[in-house]
This record gives sequence, C-alpha cells and structure tokens, in this order.
Amino acid sequence: MSKILITLLLFASHCMYAQHFTNEITIVQNGVEEKITSENIKIHLKKQPFVIQFQSRLHNSSREIFNGLKVTIVKENNNMPVIEEGNLINLIPFLEEVAVVLPDNNGYYTTAEISKYAHHYLFYENESHKNVELMAKKKEIGLFQWNINRFNFEGKQFPIEKWNENQLTFIFLNDFNSNKVIDADELRIVQIQFE
Repeated sequence: MSKILITLLLFASHCMYAQHFTNEITIVQNGVEEKITSENIKIHLKKQPFVIQFQSRLHNSSREIFNGLKVTIVKENNNMPVIEEGNLINLIPFLEEVAVVLPDNNGYYTTAEISKYAHHYLFYENESHKNVELMAKKKEIGLFQWNINRFNFEGKQFPIEKWNENQLTFIFLNDFNSNKVIDADELRIVQIQFE
C-alpha cells in the first residue's frame, strides 16, 4: 500500500512541475499572420519587412534565469547538426551561449544575422534591460515582438527587399523550463520561401 501511495505522490509531483507551454510563434507581414505550432513547417512571405511574435518567460539576471528565444537564421540547412528533442543545447555549436549575435548600439536586433555559426538571443527583463518589445504580460509570461527590416550576410547589410535568395531557414528554440535540454514543444524550424 505504501509503494502505491509513494508512486501516486511522485506522479502528482511530476504533473505539478511538468512543462505546460505551447510554443506558438507568429510571423506577421502586412497584417497577415502565419502561426507556427509544429516543429517543422514551410511558409511563404514577400520580400518585405516582417514581425516575429512569441511567448516566453521573463528574463531574470539576478536569479540567473535566462529565459528568451534563441533564433538562428541560415541560408542553407544542409550540413547542419541534427537538432531534436533530448539534445543538450550547449552541444549544438550555433546555440551555445558563446555564439550569441550582439545587438546593435541601440540594444535591439534591427538587422537579422544570417549565419550558421550564431544565434540571436531575444529576451525581456524590464524596460531598461531588453532587446525585444513587450506586447503583453501575464505573471512571468510575456508576449514579445521582433521587427525584421534588414539582413546581414557575410558582413553586408541590406533591406529584405534586396535579398537575392528565395529561401531562408529560421531555427527557433525557447528553453522554457531553463533545463538546457531541448524538450517537447520547445523547438521550431521554419523554412521561409520568399516570393
């Protein structure tokens, strides 16, 4: 009887602390929304500025809780390491903590870096420590927005309209429970076909 009770208590404890997170990323362009709710998806966009909206926990540097969205943008996704549920994040070269693209002088990513060696780290702690815009907040969860108007590729910056390729792959990772492992529903890989 005591083994059954202990098993039930452990199960209840696990359920209480389980990750309840729907990693929904929305890409908005000219008022049209594309909701990304599955791990791999392909969407079509015009070669114009667009917005990425996402939910995440608030970043808290004093408690060393580094919540945010990691975004890697690649031109070609062949020869990329396998990224899947269960991987340790710091063993994926372009998602390591030392592989962060630095924001611009204004503290924001006004230019999106296309590189298979680095990632953007989008976070919000408060109005003075952030690099994305806060759209809404409920307790420790926020809805954030990143405006993408320009790309940087191989040291050259240019407006999206001047991008001479027709495809990019965005790899989004939100380590929602901060356990440094890719868990269920934390990874999104989006292939964007530009028209």
